[in-house]
Amino acid sequence: MRECGFAYLEVVFALFLMVGAMAAVESTLQVLKQKTADSTCQTTAYLLAKSTIEQWKVTSGDFATSTAQEQISGMVYTITMGVSSVSEIIDRCEVTIAWKVNGTGKSITLTAYRYTPKAAVAGFYQLNPGSRLLRYLFLL
Repeated sequence: MRECGFAYLEVVFALFLMVGAMAAVESTLQVLKQKTADSTCQTTAYLLAKSTIEQWKVTSGDFATSTAQEQISGMVYTITMGVSSVSEIIDRCEVTIAWKVNGTGKSITLTAYRYTPKAAVAGFYQLNPGSRLLRYLFLL
């Protein structure tokens, strides 16, 4: 007489296969979670650096090297901003954002330039109302 069903050995083998598959999925999920957290931190740091540079661009005045800390979503970011003069009318700003993930230090650096006219060059901003350039530009 033949019985239908699974043998004990087949059930145990199937359970081991399922446990192995679940362990592989779990470790993959852990790696994906870590990569997502790293990517989120890097994106936040980039946006923080970009925001700092944009604030510097619209603010007049002289800046020196400064350091500040900001906490966003439980992560502490260190903002270091260094401003230097490239020429008489061009300033350079370098912003470095640093943070730690699992004891590993990471950073991102962005550089921007700003035009700051100190004084008008004689005759540069003054155009004769009857000049050909004005007639051409404004079709006068």
